[in-house]
Amino acid sequence: MTESVKVKPDKSVGAIKIALDAVSDIFYPIYKMAFGVDGSVTNVSATNPLPVVVDATTAIEVSGLPVTPFGELNVSEMTPKAQILGTHGFGSTVESFAFNGGSATTVDGEFSLSTGTNVGAFAAVVSKRSLNYKPGDGVTSMFTCRFNTPASQSTQKAGLINLGNSLSFGYNNLDFGFFHEHGGYSELRLLTVTTASTGAANATIEVDGTSHSIALTNNADINITAAEIAEGLNAADAVNAYTANQEIVTARFGAIGPKTGLFTFTHATAVAGWTTEKTGIASTSDFTAQTSWNLDVMDGTGSSGVTMGSGGDLNPTDGGFIGRVEFQYLGYGNILVSIADPNNVASFFPVHIVRWLKDGSTGVNMSSPSYRIGYSIASQGSTTDMTLRGASASLFHNGKYVNPEESRSESVTLTTIATATEHHVMSVRCATHRGGRSSGDELLPLLLKYGSESNKGVNFKIYKNVGTWGTNLIFDYKDVTGSIAEISTTTTTFSSLGSGKLIAVGTLLLKGTDQINLKELKTFLTQGDTLSITVEHTNEANKDANASLIWEEDL
Repeated sequence: MTESVKVKPDKSVGAIKIALDAVSDIFYPIYKMAFGVDGSVTNVSATNPLPVVVDATTAIEVSGLPVTPFGELNVSEMTPKAQILGTHGFGSTVESFAFNGGSATTVDGEFSLSTGTNVGAFAAVVSKRSLNYKPGDGVTSMFTCRFNTPASQSTQKAGLINLGNSLSFGYNNLDFGFFHEHGGYSELRLLTVTTASTGAANATIEVDGTSHSIALTNNADINITAAEIAEGLNAADAVNAYTANQEIVTARFGAIGPKTGLFTFTHATAVAGWTTEKTGIASTSDFTAQTSWNLDVMDGTGSSGVTMGSGGDLNPTDGGFIGRVEFQYLGYGNILVSIADPNNVASFFPVHIVRWLKDGSTGVNMSSPSYRIGYSIASQGSTTDMTLRGASASLFHNGKYVNPEESRSESVTLTTIATATEHHVMSVRCATHRGGRSSGDELLPLLLKYGSESNKGVNFKIYKNVGTWGTNLIFDYKDVTGSIAEISTTTTTFSSLGSGKLIAVGTLLLKGTDQINLKELKTFLTQGDTLSITVEHTNEANKDANASLIWEEDL
């Protein structure tokens, strides 16, 4: 047992001074650590650290080292899945949305999202690709942002986004903080055609109370009628997405929550009816203001020593704000929120953690752990013209990414092909939904094998998102419950590329086979994207051709 004893200071000549620390009325001696063999002393310093010998049974805890969201020492590189940059416009990696007077563009190397002065205006810029979570993987995101001066009845967000969930920094009205929005679902409605159109006339289709006039031809085929409906609705409705598989049109809504408006279909000859596949659910929004963060409120007194706000070391409305969000998921894992140190941007300091189970929550902490990365701004009653800007954002798997899904394939043979005409062989479309829910899954083409009986030249072409075919393509599910692929082998011809692009061309000069490695081309399909294969015999008619496509699905 340690006890205090009284010592009388020696004030005589020759007495030496010692360093003491006074705590209440007790003095504690202060020591300096040193090491060395008998007869020598080396003071411990940054240049002369204390040597330590560790055996196999000794555990040492060291702080400040990089770790994964699971707390493991991070010794592997992060695998990027989505990266967006505002330097050269949107390009093929970015998707933008703007409604009710909102706008999204790029200006001087930054993404720029504005509300204008319209109530209800909305704009978003997100990565085209999603990171599809795999159990046991950690996820890390980083992004820069320059927020607008906040306004009441508005939101500004930067971070991870999907339909129904958000993990993002931003302003909720006038308060800066962190959004954890979870549990939301987009509604899915099915329009099933039971009688085909047998007269060229417009159909009146009401979708959640909004009426659209859609032209239908005299086609006498329920599958073609459904395809024309989907095509017409996509052209008329910029918010929601429509796809047709045989006689069923699926409407996937671009805003979460239940749809309570009218759903009707009227046409002179065609008959179709609406049913609900999945009722939408509004998200639960857990917004934690900066003043309530549980690790560092950034008022200068926290562990970072940084003050954030007007006149502070860091201001979210100025350039230089860099955020990082990491999550474990596994259904119930923690969500760690960090900000780059403005005095040393090579390091981040944690400011808030969502401890899902410790906080007493039930159920999973997000309805889907597959995210895009990006920005959004919205008026929720505000008429203030606001602009949010961001230079870049990225989304990573922690460690090496491995897709556990098996590959799939489809093979088609065309017979007696006419010359000098580009014939449709097959198309594969990435579904917008899976298992009754909106999907962020990706379809990744791996290999195209092709062959022909012709000895006078054959061209096989691969397109992404062809604009127009001679007739509507009729799609059907590859596997309605287990696959995101929708397949069309409709007999038709290529018409125009439109906004699509030519991916690759394979040529056979003589009878035989060949292949194209699509994985090397880094082609990917996301929601609603289509990969199409065509064949053209240049000089010899009535010869067969075959194509086989192999792909994998990142679910």
